[in-house]
Amino acid sequence: MKKIVTSALSVLLATTFVLEGVSVVSHTDVRADEQKINLDGRFYVFNNKSEYEIDSNVSVCSTKEASASLGFLNLQGDFVKEYEKDGKPAFEVTDGTVFSFSYIYKNALKYAPDEEWHIVEDDEKVINGVDLGEKIQDGAFLFQTSFDGVKWVTSKVVTDLSDSVKVEAYDGINDIQLENGCYYRIIVAYELKKLVDESSFWVVDTSDYEYKKCAEFYQFYASYNRPSEPETGKKKFFESTIYSRQTKKNNYVGDTSIDSNDDPHYGWNLGTFCLSGFTDSIDDVYFKRLSKERNIYSLLAIMVRRQ
Repeated sequence: MKKIVTSALSVLLATTFVLEGVSVVSHTDVRADEQKINLDGRFYVFNNKSEYEIDSNVSVCSTKEASASLGFLNLQGDFVKEYEKDGKPAFEVTDGTVFSFSYIYKNALKYAPDEEWHIVEDDEKVINGVDLGEKIQDGAFLFQTSFDGVKWVTSKVVTDLSDSVKVEAYDGINDIQLENGCYYRIIVAYELKKLVDESSFWVVDTSDYEYKKCAEFYQFYASYNRPSEPETGKKKFFESTIYSRQTKKNNYVGDTSIDSNDDPHYGWNLGTFCLSGFTDSIDDVYFKRLSKERNIYSLLAIMVRRQ
């Protein structure tokens, strides 16, 4: 019987593996000739009732222009190109290396006098819709990654900040991300207050204080440095000569062959399914080669059923 397609190909976008032994890509140490990049971010100011809703607010200035920032962010790695992607800073990293970054904590806000903006404990546990599981207290650090810039995965959380935070290579940053290209974002959130009018009644402090919540937001994209190549690959058309239908009566379950011109749908053919861009195939499994150097493949499709 002819080979036909009776079910949709399952696309597994997140599956990446190595043929010839099926092993995990080996880690490579970061090179000695690293560079440091001081990344500029956006600075947000909220009222003291907010939960640092960055996605639904507009920043007031860059982090380098902010007068009340808690620190700054440094990237460290073997970067070979800096550009812009989707309006965000983007970096190409030398193939086989992985970068790291550090949030450098400054204690100026912690020890500032009452008349100036200074850190105050925040009892909330949420930053931009993410539940940290612990109180923010003297500031919180939130690190997230995303392959599409839309769906974010939390990789690291630090609350009650009192020192710098470093995210090492392979600690939330890895070569699989860089193979595919990945978005990274860091949010540092904290609450500030300052004395506006000092007063007291007997032994009770009746001074007037002003409060605000602040967030530093850093976002960038990184990938391996690869020479641009034209889109190549094989193409396969899947022909079907058997047509079937399902009805509402049986909840669209099961197949009923359409093999007679008595059925008004007989002979309908809306198109042909085509799979393109793959470089290798084994039976009904198709692959696309992502790296010539390290034989890394992405699983494109499986489950082509024979009948």
